[in-house]
Amino acid sequence: MAYEERQREALAKYEKALDKLSIKESELAALGKEINQYTVDIEAKRQLLQDIADAKASMQLLISELTPYVDLSPSESSTDPAARKGEYDMHGLIVRGSLWNLIEVLTDEKYCTQVDKSFRQTFFLTYHLHSPPHTVYETLIKRWRSRDFTQHASLAKGLKKELERQAHLTHKCIVDLFLYWTDFFIQDWQLEAALVSKLIEFMNTVLIPQGWKKEVEELRKNLISCLGSLALLPSQKMVIGSSAKISRSKIPSPLLPESEEKKASLETLSLVELARQLALHFHSLLCKVTLPELYSATWKSPKEAAKMAPNIHRFLDFSERFTSFCTRRILKEEDTEKRARLIEGTILLASHSVESHNVAGAAAILKSLVNPMVRRLDQTWTEVDPKIQQRFQDLALRQNSADDGMMGMDMELKSSCTSSPGVPNLEVILRHIDTILSEERSNSTETHENLLLSCTLLRKLSSQAVLVYVHQRNFYRLHSVPTIQAQLSSLKAVPLDQLQELSLRCQPPF
Repeated sequence: MAYEERQREALAKYEKALDKLSIKESELAALGKEINQYTVDIEAKRQLLQDIADAKASMQLLISELTPYVDLSPSESSTDPAARKGEYDMHGLIVRGSLWNLIEVLTDEKYCTQVDKSFRQTFFLTYHLHSPPHTVYETLIKRWRSRDFTQHASLAKGLKKELERQAHLTHKCIVDLFLYWTDFFIQDWQLEAALVSKLIEFMNTVLIPQGWKKEVEELRKNLISCLGSLALLPSQKMVIGSSAKISRSKIPSPLLPESEEKKASLETLSLVELARQLALHFHSLLCKVTLPELYSATWKSPKEAAKMAPNIHRFLDFSERFTSFCTRRILKEEDTEKRARLIEGTILLASHSVESHNVAGAAAILKSLVNPMVRRLDQTWTEVDPKIQQRFQDLALRQNSADDGMMGMDMELKSSCTSSPGVPNLEVILRHIDTILSEERSNSTETHENLLLSCTLLRKLSSQAVLVYVHQRNFYRLHSVPTIQAQLSSLKAVPLDQLQELSLRCQPPF
């Protein structure tokens, strides 16, 4: 059915509802006058108060019946899957729905504050799976306009006031969503200059004229945090101040004199300082990973990943190169006792990395220690301190038994409100995401035409993506040593045949 025909039917029902509402308003006025006559009969007064409450309830019911007819959008027709109602479970949680349905839920204050408090975070962590940022933005704007009743001058006074109250709540939710989006998901805005322009235009032409000045100021601050400044958008007239500087008063100094920084090398640096620099390097790579990349299966193929998921490719590639560096460092030592000391140092480096919450770094280091070319060196391992060997076994067991990307450490780190920096094992998280998506594809029986988004799927994906998102927002307060960072960047993978040759030289086969 065409939108115009649906609108005519809606207006006819709208007129009938107005008649009913005018009757209810008359009843309320009459009851109000009648109640003043009862100054002694308390029971009669109580009954009249109940009647007024019932009349108000009836009025609210009529308003709720009427609102869907007023809240029509031309872009939603009965044949459009986006116009289908979302599906909910017995607890009121949305289970399946179109993007429009999800936006309706996100702009329902009661749902987001009482029914599913984490759904807002779930949505923004996973919407890239089904929609680009500009589509989400346009849907939010469409939702704003669908709740704008300023043009309905013919509305009855009581109805108009109630609808405006409801519209204000919806508009507040939309503004809050923009604040949340620009505050917590800055990558979306850094990568979409056109989206920033649209938001600034909306702030200038809609929000400021309608009195949302305080919220606009908060949005301006968030945009400063995203972009540093809006010099990228010279056509905009909005005045943006300078971004706040990060305090460095509590950053520990590196464990080597400043005069020796230029001479520092990965081979001679103290284990604690190397663990710090390694954490900084892994974290810098993590911060560049985007949410769309997490949901791309291309990361499994190095060639495709380099094009479609370049930041994930760089992260995983560096992890492999550092594993190769640690393996070669052990195998190239010809003296058995010195080689044992190197193994001890590698174990302690993994331990320091865990203490720094650099799980990705610890995993890369442990991978070198469990490499068969290192594990086969029985004579060397007998020289390793038993206590340090026990620490290695504990770390390996911890990694294998807690397949959650954080080695089971500090469960509070999974909360979005954590302030602790860290680097999760991205490879583990990617495997979990791939498994979730594979299961969803195998269980899905819907065609593309009638596909509704599975919110159960989004919640599962969110539980993994949040481990990346949380740690991207929290930075290590450590001093970066440029010389060491440059050496880490320039590490090269050692060919497998070279490692095998070194291993055989360390301990020839019997």
